[in-house]
Amino acid sequence: MKVRRIIAALAITSLALFGCSSDSDDKSDNPSSEGSTAPMTAEIVIADNAFDPADVTIAAGGTVTFKFDDGQIPHNVHATNGEFDDSGNRLRTTYEVTLDEPGTVEYTDLLYPDMKGTITVE
Repeated sequence: MKVRRIIAALAITSLALFGCSSDSDDKSDNPSSEGSTAPMTAEIVIADNAFDPADVTIAAGGTVTFKFDDGQIPHNVHATNGEFDDSGNRLRTTYEVTLDEPGTVEYTDLLYPDMKGTITVE
């Protein structure tokens, strides 16, 4: 009888210990290795002469995809700080930019200066 109680106690203790352990080096739940909760990707659609959404947030090292969906109307994407520039006035479907440094990047369409937005990099 005493042996059964000892075995039961050891089993319960083992389950409790293994159930509470965690691997602190596992960062697979985090969007970025720095622990940012921001997503690694964002998509901005260009349609009806507007960026939608105009403002996005990504983690450092993340990518923003601009999707051109405005028919035959040409557009471009230009960071006002010069971080990226796709000011070639050509028709295409997407343009991607990867941003590594935290901060805020303002961007515009040089053909339609009223089209503006920001990318926040965390």
